[in-house]
Amino acid sequence: MRTFLLTTAATLALAGCGSKTDNAEPTINELATSQATQDERAGENNADPSVMAAATAETFALNAAMSDMYELTSSKMAVEKSINPAIQKFAQEMVDAHSQTTRALKAATARDNISVAPRPELDAKRKAMLAALEAAPPGPKFDAVYVQQQREAHTATLTLMESFASSNDAPALKAFATETAPKVAAHLAMAKTLG
Repeated sequence: MRTFLLTTAATLALAGCGSKTDNAEPTINELATSQATQDERAGENNADPSVMAAATAETFALNAAMSDMYELTSSKMAVEKSINPAIQKFAQEMVDAHSQTTRALKAATARDNISVAPRPELDAKRKAMLAALEAAPPGPKFDAVYVQQQREAHTATLTLMESFASSNDAPALKAFATETAPKVAAHLAMAKTLG
């Protein structure tokens, strides 16, 4: 009996070693995976629109606009706070690229007669990401947070673009998503080479 109790206690202790604490923030990919699993179980298509397929053109446009807004804000911060020339160069490229995609998104929404706030308020996840960047001291700690966020954000945005590009909704937005997805994939590949 004593051996059984010790074995059970050891098994439970080992099982807890790999688990996250309750107060740890999940990554964008973890949220997407978790939501997708819940959706499969429920048989519904109600996933988080910022990381999963957008249900409507309006939802897609809003999430694409928030993605660009986050990218512009975080990358402008990185140009100022990073001390790594490669990260500063990447950040400036993100400012330039996402300024272009913002203009292209506005044109596509106009062609499809979709109204999206010119500067939408960021969602809680992106606000928290920016707060983490603001709190990080300049230098290697800031760079590590920025690079990790760029990898996560571009992964989520790539999923959003590819999902909408394969839908039959809003032709101008579909063309925008189709044209933007390879650019986002290239940004993700670049982010993976940093730090």
